[in-house]
Amino acid sequence: MMPSVEPPYRRAGVQLALLGAVRLRGPNGACADIPVRKTRAVLALLALSPDGSLPRSRLGDLLWGEREESQARGSLRQALFELRRATAAVGGADVLASDRDRVTLRVDRLAIDLVHEPADVARMELDALAPVLAAWQRQPMEDLDGIGGAFDDWLRDERSGRRERFVRSLVQRLSLEQPSETVLRLTRSLVQIDPTHEPAHRLLMRAYSAQQDRGGALAHYERVEQLFQREFGVAPHAETLDTALALQEAPARPFAVEEAAKPGSRPRLAIARIDQAEGDAPGGALGAMLRDDLAFMLERAQEFDLVDAPADDASGGLADLVLHLNSRPIGAMLRVHLALTTPGSGRRLWSDRFDVPVDGDAPIGDGVTARMAAAVLSGALAQLVSLSTRSRQARSDSFEKFLRGRRLADVMPTRDRLRAAMDLFEQAVTADPHNVIATIYLVRLLNTQLLETEVGADPEPWRQRARNLATHAYELDPNSAVCNIVMGWCHLRARRFGEARWHIEHALELNPYHPERLTDAATAFMYLGEHDRAHACWSKAQAMDSDTVDQRWADAIEIHVMRHDYRAALQAADRLRTLTLRRLACICVAASQAGQVERAEAAHQELVRMGRELWVGSEPFSEAGLIDWLFAHFPFANPEDEALFRRGLRDSGLPS
Repeated sequence: MMPSVEPPYRRAGVQLALLGAVRLRGPNGACADIPVRKTRAVLALLALSPDGSLPRSRLGDLLWGEREESQARGSLRQALFELRRATAAVGGADVLASDRDRVTLRVDRLAIDLVHEPADVARMELDALAPVLAAWQRQPMEDLDGIGGAFDDWLRDERSGRRERFVRSLVQRLSLEQPSETVLRLTRSLVQIDPTHEPAHRLLMRAYSAQQDRGGALAHYERVEQLFQREFGVAPHAETLDTALALQEAPARPFAVEEAAKPGSRPRLAIARIDQAEGDAPGGALGAMLRDDLAFMLERAQEFDLVDAPADDASGGLADLVLHLNSRPIGAMLRVHLALTTPGSGRRLWSDRFDVPVDGDAPIGDGVTARMAAAVLSGALAQLVSLSTRSRQARSDSFEKFLRGRRLADVMPTRDRLRAAMDLFEQAVTADPHNVIATIYLVRLLNTQLLETEVGADPEPWRQRARNLATHAYELDPNSAVCNIVMGWCHLRARRFGEARWHIEHALELNPYHPERLTDAATAFMYLGEHDRAHACWSKAQAMDSDTVDQRWADAIEIHVMRHDYRAALQAADRLRTLTLRRLACICVAASQAGQVERAEAAHQELVRMGRELWVGSEPFSEAGLIDWLFAHFPFANPEDEALFRRGLRDSGLPS
């Protein structure tokens, strides 16, 4: 066993906390009063300098660079006076020293939590790392943002550099350990500190696999891939993908339904954490109560062994199935959604909905809970039989094809890449017709993405295939919000507006708190002519997830155009990373209607250039043919909306 080593921030009496807000505490726990942010910034600058010492001129430039030199020196003197008084008040009268040219913080007499040298991490026992990781979940010096340009640059570099060094040293430390539940738990915390550190993600995937949770490992790769695409527009490193694919080849943990009859080898069911609706404190409390009652009923049935699902991950650990609950008040009722998913991938297998009467004295009756438990047991046992009759190898092959296809479709989707992705998704669906997520990706590619590269081609064969696939996915899981979304969009493309509205409404009823579903619904409502509702859905998605992806800005352009807010539409256009034909057409309309003639003309020229380059139609390319083809993909329910769009294109110089 490695020798226990105290973290460096526990070795001295006076403690300086830089993880989170800057705080100075004495040996008795008393916190120094340092109300001025720039004074706290002086403390942080000195604490993190190589020897605790900085020239007065450097401190002045970083914190008061906009002032005259004499004013800056006076402000620094005042800050040092406040620091001496504060440190003396907590028993650290001797930690600050200064002369004419330099200021020094005697860091050897302080315990500073942000200073973790690799050697310290390497010597610490695993249990001692948990509080260190917990402290690093907070943003370093979170109360010092926005002080000024030079200091803000220093703060940004200091945060990223120290976070990178700490994460790297801890990855090295944990990679030397034998796989265990503790290593898995610590690595989960580690990737939250720096979500872009790929070696940490690879370590977590291997830790999942070592715990026989290959599904959790592959599901984590999916999240990593989505993160890198959203943040940087690129795929993870090839080594990360290779790690995921290698896990696909690993032997699966066998499971057969007949094991349920053997003592101690019953199927395992995890109940995931409650998905609490926004602002739903009463519903959340009732949901937690319901979860406990339901767990009690399921345990009494003795058909499953209940296992814990990690609080920060719905994979269910070593579970065979995961039960999810979502509850929210509907008038005097509590609406409860139950869903069974596969561990790791999260693919929904079964779902049901209950409207529960709520009574003040006995909020949820045992009879209601018993009916829910019976429904869960019936659904779970049926799904285990279904899973056992389908080839594990087929499901594994399907998932591997899906991963490869999504990587092609999401990163720089050229015509060749999209065609290759479509082929992989088709293979995934053929290998496992119950692979709903691959089916949905294929529907979206056929219904929308492919149309951006196959310009001028007849879209009807793709749309018919999309409708067939969407119908199949919906039949597998009619209570899935995303299945209802894709069904709604298939109806919208076919201009069956009543059916489209029903499915979009139902999707929002099923999951009103998911940014992507809200954005999908927002654009659908825009085409249906409900512009204010479209804007409300888009704004709600933006408020819930401010890291707006490119597609959401593209949707915002159309919504703002339909609301005649052309300035907002152009501001959204400025946020785009990539341009497509649909986006360029919207910019033409917004710019021409806003009176920005040059921008409208530039978008017009780029639209024609891109359309000519991508044209595969049987007729020769023409601007009129391009516009007609585009309008075949703008399913406006209201003629007035289509007229507005055509007028905008015409004013930009295009035939409409």
